[in-house]
Amino acid sequence: MMKISKSKNTLIIIIFLFSISIVLFGMMLKLNSFPQNNENRKLAELPSFKLEIKLLRNYPNNIINYFNDHFAFRNTFVRLNFLIRHNLFRESPSRQVVLGKNGWLFYSKEDSIEDYRGITHFDDNTLQNLANSYENKRKFLSMRGIKYILVLAPNKETIYGEWMPDYLYKISNRNGLDEFADYLTKHTSVDIIDVRKTLFDNKMREQLFLKTSSSWNDYAAFLAYREIMTLISQWFPEAHAYSLNEYNIQREEIRGSDLAEMIGGADFIKEKDIFLIPKEPRKARKVDYNTSGNYKDSFGMKMENYNMPRVIIFRDCFFDKIIPFLSEHFEYSKYYWQSWNPDTPIAEMIITVRPDIVIEEKVQRFLKLPKNP
Repeated sequence: MMKISKSKNTLIIIIFLFSISIVLFGMMLKLNSFPQNNENRKLAELPSFKLEIKLLRNYPNNIINYFNDHFAFRNTFVRLNFLIRHNLFRESPSRQVVLGKNGWLFYSKEDSIEDYRGITHFDDNTLQNLANSYENKRKFLSMRGIKYILVLAPNKETIYGEWMPDYLYKISNRNGLDEFADYLTKHTSVDIIDVRKTLFDNKMREQLFLKTSSSWNDYAAFLAYREIMTLISQWFPEAHAYSLNEYNIQREEIRGSDLAEMIGGADFIKEKDIFLIPKEPRKARKVDYNTSGNYKDSFGMKMENYNMPRVIIFRDCFFDKIIPFLSEHFEYSKYYWQSWNPDTPIAEMIITVRPDIVIEEKVQRFLKLPKNP
């Protein structure tokens, strides 16, 4: 009996050492049967070893983070985790993703779910402070002869709440975005473009969000672009929006998008995406692309038409698909992947770009709505 027990323990030790060796050799040889997942975040980098107290204190955690992100066959295990948890147990492999009905996926962070359910709200003091902030921006620009536009983009579940799981029921049909938009409309002179109405009006005509993406598609971006240009054309009549007839609608089957990546299922999920291809070649060209410094990922789009206005845009990911449409109407458009906050050197930017318009776009979940106590 003792001999059998000893043999069993020896076998367990051998299996353990073999498993560890496979992972280590796999890391050394960079073996992986699948390409790296896109997890909507930057993976940990191998930390450098330096004899500095601060670096040495963080070194063990940094090594662990690096190993967790890069151990061999990691992506194979991620996919296996998806197949088991999603396909077998019908649960989400990621706490950042909610499994909706009919294959729809929803992003759950930044209070997205609480806002959908009507739990998040602004108190009066917060609303007043926000209103003052945006009104001060408008006044600052107006004194310099510059127009200001605030664009509000909705979360996916705001437009497609019917595909949310039943257990995430609504507490109220009103949420913080409703309060925010209403208060600014009543108490400021800020030009607000809330694209929710046009999206609701058109959602039966075309699907506006991918099932597996947290952001909208070309068609929804085109609708938002039309709303923006409707206002801009009142100030600059020569800058009128293109019609849908000036594009070819192309549909393609694609692999799962960012939310599918986050649960490890992008290679197993396929869906149709919609693309708007201009019938005439686009004229705006990317210039002044910056990859470092304070304005990292900023760039300009330039047209050889000096009769068109100039614009600065502060944006997030939702504006990406609007850029190709909007840039065709400006002599120069400058895009900053950041919010306009108190640290933003707006005066310097204005001197450099010389804009006629400043646009600030905010997606609903990035409003950082405070919860009720």
